[in-house]
Formats: sequence, structure tokens, C-alpha cells
Amino acid sequence: MARSRVGTSGPLRPWRTFVAGSLAIAIALAVTPMVNAATLTNTWAAKIGSAGANGSATLNLYLSGTGTLTFKVVKLKASTSLAVALVKTGCSGATLITLAAIKTSSTGAAARTSSLTAAQANSIKAATKGTARIAIKVGTGTTAKCGLFAAKAVPAYLAASITVGPYPGGVAISPSGVWVSNYYNGMLSRVDPATNSILSSLPAGAATENVAPERLIYAEGSLWIAVVEYDTPGTTITGVSVRRIDLATGLPAATIKVGTDISDLAASPGAIWVSSFKDGTVSRIDTSTNQVVATVTIAAGVQGLAFGEGSVWAANENSGAVLRIDPATNTVIATVATVGAPEGIADGGGAIWVTNYGTTGQPDGLLSRIDPVTNQVTQTIPIGKNPVWVAYAGGSVWVALYTEATLVRVNPTTNSVQARIASSKAAAVWPDGSVFGLAGVAATDHAAWAIQDFPAPDTNSAPPPGLLLRVNY
Repeated sequence: MARSRVGTSGPLRPWRTFVAGSLAIAIALAVTPMVNAATLTNTWAAKIGSAGANGSATLNLYLSGTGTLTFKVVKLKASTSLAVALVKTGCSGATLITLAAIKTSSTGAAARTSSLTAAQANSIKAATKGTARIAIKVGTGTTAKCGLFAAKAVPAYLAASITVGPYPGGVAISPSGVWVSNYYNGMLSRVDPATNSILSSLPAGAATENVAPERLIYAEGSLWIAVVEYDTPGTTITGVSVRRIDLATGLPAATIKVGTDISDLAASPGAIWVSSFKDGTVSRIDTSTNQVVATVTIAAGVQGLAFGEGSVWAANENSGAVLRIDPATNTVIATVATVGAPEGIADGGGAIWVTNYGTTGQPDGLLSRIDPVTNQVTQTIPIGKNPVWVAYAGGSVWVALYTEATLVRVNPTTNSVQARIASSKAAAVWPDGSVFGLAGVAATDHAAWAIQDFPAPDTNSAPPPGLLLRVNY
């Protein structure tokens, strides 16, 4: 059946129209592992002895909760059994973990990789909180050789490329898994982050409805989904709504009519906030009643939303400004001008992060950093081609590029790009000639998740499955 993507009134909302009929599509759900399946989360390096004269050590911790210690020593007493221990704070600190002894060769050398249990890994995590450090000690007494561990940056890498439904439109993280909304078939896919596999699927609406889910968030035990509603033939959009899916039952719990279109969703305590590009509004849904209890009128062009620093932040693409809304009064209390068309927003690290779209197809997109104390842009960071979606977690800012299949990692301490991770597949060229890369991003402390979709080969064919990209760091 002919289902095709059509033009948008703003890059955050890739409206698509289709002939519906049967929404269910049989697709193979698979995962392609990329590199480094160990899911490294923390790593430290040490030089043993004066300036590393007696060797080196590397300590790794993994998402599995375990770890490894690899070390190599030289120039020690030959053919001798030596104690090995990790110690707290420094070389003279108390023992943290005692490991099996090593025996040096006839030349005084030894090397070993030891597996660390979950209990040992937890001890290391506890002992290295904040600025605290640990050391490795080989031998005992005055002849012991020691090295203080220094934390190393974990490089981000593409860990998995997971097949999801056609036209994925949103991604959200919940305690039960990573959720992806699939616009074309009206389903929600749940991905197990432990195995990078699809665990289950839920419909975004009732069986009698023809709906297409896009943006979604997790809050208060539920998924909240922006849904486009179609007539029975699937040829005409009849409305939009926010759907609440109770994850305890897997059933739709509420349908809330909001605006004439939906750009983005955000959650604050007791409330879901909904932006409408055409209406120029931000609506507030009370999660206890599932009713719209307030509407903040701004101006046409409202895009991304975020809650943080006690406020709701709304980007207005048309005015080139970010609006700060006080949830106590549901009024705009500050207007912050940015360098261009602001799109997505995220809160984290004591700042508000805003993407600025730039020129279509050109690498002039920017990321603005707003200080919530002064309500001023304090940094502007070049990002790449048309940044839209943004997330913050684990001390990093993650930006998905709309016309390039690349996820950008930004260091909020240096306000600079730390890494660019490309998808396993190039950005898609749509029938109208537009290039479409990543369609959303969410992040946790050790993984960032982005979605990518692909066009139907022609107007009479179904689109191919989309991808959920996992980047570990």
C-alpha cells in the first residue's frame, strides 16, 4: 500500500501520511553487534613504580557489573611469589581488594588479566566516587611497587544496530526497557538493554483506531505518546492526541486531545507538557486527572520542550528564542535569544542545552548552552548538519543530526565536541530529495540511543524497517 513521508512545517515533526488498511507489518527484528561487546563503563590506568619503571596496569568496569584488571610488571625480584592488592586513596592506603599472588619469571617479569566479581566491582565504584582514587600494589613492605590509578575517558562507540518498525518516530527509556514508537505500523517496540533485542510490542491505540505514534516519554509508570490520528482508509489526518499507556497492564489508560499538532513532550512532577508548532502553545496535562489544566500561549513555531532547574523550557523556531515557563504560575518568566532556529532542548549539568538547526544540509548547526541563573547563552558550540534532538546523561550532551546519520557527543566541561559516531547505515534520501538522518535520541549514564528511519522505495511499497542505534560510553 502507498505510504509516504510528506513535507513538514518544522524539522522536529516529520509528518508522514499513509494508506492504512492493515497496520501490522511482519518484519524481522534483529540486532547487529558492532564493536566491543564488553560495554565498558569506567576505565583507569596506572604506572607501577617510579615513572612506570616497573610496569603498568589497566582497570576496567563493565555494564554487566563485573570488571577486569590487566597488569604487566618488570624488573622485580626473580622467581618470587608477590602479593597483589588494590588499595584505597594511595600507595599507603588500606587494602581494598586482595587478589591472587603472582610469581615472577627468572628475569623478574610477570603479566596477568584477572576477572573481577560484581562485589569487587562495586567496591571499586564506591572507592572511586568523586575525586577519590585507588592504587595497585605489588609485593609487600619497603620493596613493594605501587601505582596510582588515574581515570581515563571511555571512548564512545557504536555497540549495536537494532532493527525496529518502519518509520520510528521517538525513543524513551523506562525501567522496563528502551521504547521506540513506530509511526508506520502504529506499534511501540520494547528493547531489552541487556541483550539489545526486542522483548515485546504494544499498540499505541485501540484496535479499532488508525493511529501513528511519534514522540514519546516515560513518566509516572506510563508511556506518554504523541499520536497522529487518521481516518479508516488512512488517507486523511483527523486529529492529534497524547496517549497514556499504563506499563503495568500494557493497556491505553487515557487519550488527551491537545492542539492541532504536537511537536514535543516533557515531564515534570505531576504534569506532562505538550508543545504545538502551529498553535504556538505549551499545554499542561495533570497526570492525576489526565486532563489539560493550563495552556501557555507563546507564538507559532514552538518546538522542543524540557523540564529542568525548576522550569519548563520551550524552543520557538520562528522567533529564535527559548521561553522559560514557571510551572507554579504557568506563565513565561524569561525569554532567551539564541543564535538561530532553536529546536530540541535538554537539561543537565547545571545548564539548558538547545540545538540550533542552521542551514538545511549545511554543517553550520550549533548547540547553545544557557545558564539558568542568568537566562543567558554562555556558549555556542559548532555541531554539524542540522542538529535537532538532544539529550543529557552521564556527564555528556548527545545531539542527533537531522540530515546526517551521526550522533555527536559534547563534553559540557570543555564545551566542545568529544566524539562523532556514525550510524551503520548512511542517511536516507527521500523521494522529495530531502536527506533524513537521525529522528530522536535518549540517553542513560552509559548508553545513548538514537533512531533512524528510511523511505519506501516507491509510493506503492511499504518502507523498510528502521534502526535503533546504541552507543556505549
